[in-house]
Amino acid sequence: MDRVANRSTRKIQVHQSNQDISQSTAQGSAKSSSQGNNVNQKQAPKMSQPVARQNTMPSSANLNATSLKQESVDIDEFTGLKISGCSFTKSIAPPPKFPALTKELIAQICSAESKAELENYMSIAGISSLQELCEMRFYDHYSILTLLVKDGNAKLISLLLQSVEDPQKLAEHPQKLVEHPQKLAEHQDNIGMTLLTIAANLGHAEVITAMLSGIPHPQQLAEKEGIYGITALMLAAGSGDVVVITKILESVDDTEALIFQKDHSGMNSFIYALQSGNTKAALVLFDWTKDKFELMFARNSPNQLSAIQMMKPEIQDIFLKKYNEPNH
Repeated sequence: MDRVANRSTRKIQVHQSNQDISQSTAQGSAKSSSQGNNVNQKQAPKMSQPVARQNTMPSSANLNATSLKQESVDIDEFTGLKISGCSFTKSIAPPPKFPALTKELIAQICSAESKAELENYMSIAGISSLQELCEMRFYDHYSILTLLVKDGNAKLISLLLQSVEDPQKLAEHPQKLVEHPQKLAEHQDNIGMTLLTIAANLGHAEVITAMLSGIPHPQQLAEKEGIYGITALMLAAGSGDVVVITKILESVDDTEALIFQKDHSGMNSFIYALQSGNTKAALVLFDWTKDKFELMFARNSPNQLSAIQMMKPEIQDIFLKKYNEPNH
C-alpha cells in the first residue's frame, strides 16, 4: 500500500512539475515577444497619435475597463475635431431656412393699415424685422419696395423707409443673396428700372414724395440712372407729367444738376419734353432752371441740335418771350 501511495504521489508531483515548466515557458515566450515588440517599436518611425491608434488592434485580453474608457475619449476627440474653427458637425449642418416673399404675404403686406398690423403679418411669416422684409426678394429681382411702388402705396413706403437702418445702404441679410445685391431704396428691377423711374412712369406722384422724403440723400436717388441712363425726371418730362416733375424738383437741393443731367444719348429732361411735344412740361423745367440761356442754346453733343433749334416757330416765341421777361 505504501508503494502504491508513493507511486501516486510521485506521478502527481511530476505532473505538477511539468505544468510549472509549461507555464514558465509560456511566460518566457510572452516576455520575449513583448521585448521584441518593444525593440521594433523603438526602431519603427514615429507616427501621429490618431494614426497609431488606428493601426493598433488591441487583443481581447486587453479590452478591460481602461481601454474602453480610452476608446470613448478617442471617439469624443474625433467627433469634436475642428479644422479652421469649424467642427465637422457644423460643416454638414443644413443651411438655415429663411421666410419667402410669397404672393399671399405680399397681398397681406399691401393691405396693412398700420405698423402693428404689418408686423403681425411678418411674425406669422417668420420675418424678424422690417429691415429683413425690405431686403427680401420676390423672384430674385423684386423687392417689397418695388412692389409697393408699383401698387402706389405711398403710406407703407414711408413706413418702411423710416423703419430700416439706412434705406440707401447695401442689403446685408442672407435672404438678399441674389446675383447683384443693391441698395434698398436704389434697387433696380430685372429690366433696369429704378424705384423712382417706376413711380414716374406710372405717374405715382405721392410715391415720388414718399421716396425722396424718406431717405437721407434724395439728390442721389433722383440722379440715379435706370436703363439707357434715363432718370425719373426724364421719364416725367417725356410723358408730360407736370405734377411728378414738380414733386421731384421740390425734393432735391440741386435742381440745376438734375435738369441738365444727360442720358446715354446726350439728351436732358428739357429735350425729352420738347421731343415729346410736351410744352407745359418744358415750361416747368424752364422756370426751375437758373441758366436758361444754356438750357435753350447749348448743344448736348456735336451731332445734336440745341433745344431752341428743335422748337417749332410758335413754341420758340413762347420761350423767347419768357426768356426776355424782366424778372429773368
